[in-house]
Parts: sequence; structure tokens; C-alpha cells
Amino acid sequence: MAVCWAGTSTASFANHQQHQQQEKHECGISVSDVPQDLAPTVAEYVRSYSQLAALIDAHPTQFNPTVILHILIRLLPVVVEAVFGALVEVPIPQLAMDVAAAAPMASSLRRGALSRFLLPLLMRVLGVLLPIVGLGSFLMRVIPRLPLPAALSHGCRMAVAIEQLSRHLKMLEGGGGLSRWRPHLELLYHMRRKRPVVLGDEHFSAFGSREAFIGESEAVQQRRVLSRVATFRDLGKQICLMYGNYIRLHAGWAWRLPTILAAPSPLFPNAFDPADPPTELMAWTYATYSSMVAFLLATRPSDAAQWGAGAAVFDRKPRWSEGHERLVVLGSEAVVEGNVAVIRLDDWDDHQFVDVTTTESAPHDQTRSAAMGLLGEHLLSEV
Repeated sequence: MAVCWAGTSTASFANHQQHQQQEKHECGISVSDVPQDLAPTVAEYVRSYSQLAALIDAHPTQFNPTVILHILIRLLPVVVEAVFGALVEVPIPQLAMDVAAAAPMASSLRRGALSRFLLPLLMRVLGVLLPIVGLGSFLMRVIPRLPLPAALSHGCRMAVAIEQLSRHLKMLEGGGGLSRWRPHLELLYHMRRKRPVVLGDEHFSAFGSREAFIGESEAVQQRRVLSRVATFRDLGKQICLMYGNYIRLHAGWAWRLPTILAAPSPLFPNAFDPADPPTELMAWTYATYSSMVAFLLATRPSDAAQWGAGAAVFDRKPRWSEGHERLVVLGSEAVVEGNVAVIRLDDWDDHQFVDVTTTESAPHDQTRSAAMGLLGEHLLSEV
């Protein structure tokens, strides 16, 4: 069942008002058109938290905490899939399920009815959001287990569950261009021996307050949520890539704090994006913050459109001399399902260097074909 909306929630009215007329023209329906008694049923099919909020705003008497909690639990995996694609899996939290199952049925039937609807909807919304951003199976979203004292009343436990699920959904939907991290997640996926990054409560707690979250640039927000506890093994050791805003370049190295530029860099004067700004780390300047993270992940060491579908391009230049390094990450679309390839191109005063690495097994036919299409047959024969 596909549902289109012309309405919006009160909290996000300013963000959605400009799209309301266009959506109404395309869909011919608004949340106010939904019959009161059908609102909970329609809510089972929403594809985003904002759609659910708009429906609840329009028909508040039709939703109780139980109903909302059930909906949120079902929505979480949907949202995760929508944001990150097949790279994301979303296990259902046992505690949330327990809270939903324990909803009072007799003495508080009316309140229980609302809770029964809300929990599945929240779960479903969160599940839909992750795939929407196009990050696929490389990311796994763990629905919060809520370590709440048993002494808390059922109503209090349900309220906390709803608050956490709602907050996570808002952060996913309001996080901007999360798809910029797909190539990074593919690299991490293979570095972690084909284990997806688990997106748990600790990721969302990376920001102690709403003000701290809003105060960061979009790319920094996303990186802190996605890679707060991302680790991989290097030389027999478990390595944590990032801690807070600090970066570890290699195993055994000290933590470094990158400098995020508020204006275009002279080295990349035409590449400024406030959401993903140029960044300096040690002696290097990166065209974007996400470029810096990509180079850090690709430990083996222009216009992105020229590289075609399935390719992501990242650039950096040294501040001590003339030179340019480009990293092209070829995901499953460009190589073969379940594999990733990295092309590194170095252009210095006295030499040029091209290096191609891949997770594809020999004879690397798909990687060679993809690289040939990008670099040309003559150049590839020299690699």
C-alpha cells in the first residue's frame, strides 16, 4: 500500500510547508482526508517518521502510546533501509517487544490500544529510514533495548521507548545526505571481514544534546553517528578509527584533530560545500570532510560524474608542494556484488602513479573491466 501525504507535523511544519502544495497536487490526498477510524491502519504503511507525525497530528485521538510504540518499532528498520540500502540490517529490540507485549489489556483498554499501534509503527518507520538513505547491508541498526529498571511502571517504560525511537528516527531523517557514506561503509564492510557496522544506541548518544548535534556540520554529524565505535583489525590489533572528533591515522599513532574550514580552500576553490566542507589534517588538505575519511579508510593507498555509476571520488592535496591525489572507490554497482575496488591516482611534479586494489578473486575480470572503462585500455595495461 503506497501512501502520499500533503500534510506535515507541527514540529516540522516549517521544513515541509513548501512541499505541501506540490505533494497534494501529485497525490491528491492529505492526512486530513484520511477517515478517523482508518488512521491507525493507514499509519501501518507510512514510510517516514514525518509521515507518521503528520498523521498523528491530524488524528490525535486515534493513537495511544501502545499503538505508536508498535508503529515506531516497525518503522525504524524501514527508514534505515531507505537511508542506507542493503548495507543496513535492523534487529528488533527485545525490550521494545516486551514492552509492547505487556501492554495492559483490561483495565486500561483505551490506553493499551494506542500503545499496541504505536510500537509496531515506530519499529517499522525506523526500519524503513535506513534503507532510504541507500547504505544497504553494510550498516546494521539495532533497535534500542532500553536497560530500564524493572521497578518502572509499564507506562514509564513505554514512554522512554517511544522517546528513544522517535529521537533516532528524527536524527536519521534530518541527517541530510547520508548516502555520501556508502563507499566508506563498503570499505569498512570488507575491512571488518564482511561484517556490517552495527548502528546502536551508542552511535546516537555521540551528541549529548540537541544543541551539540545542530552545532556540527552535516558530514561531521553523520560521521560521528556512523563511526563512533567502528573498528577493524590491523596487525593483530583491534583499531578504533575515530573517537569523538579525533582521528587515528594508523595503528599506534596518536589521535589527531582535523581542522574543518569555514570557507573554500585555495587548493580546492570550487569545491566548497557547507554540509561537507574542506578539511585539513596534518600536512594535507582534503576537498571534503568525507574525502578525508575515505583516504583514512583506504589504507592501501574533478568531476565525479565522469567516473560513472557506482563510483565515488575523493581528493586531497599537500600543502608543502604541488601535487594531487585522487581516490576512486568502485562499489558493488561498478565491480560485482559483494566486492569493492579502490583506484588511487597520484599526480606529482616528476611522476604519476596509479594503483588498483580489489576484493574480487583472481583473475579480477570485473575489476579490470570497470577500471578499463575509467582509465582507458592503454593506461590500465601499464598498471
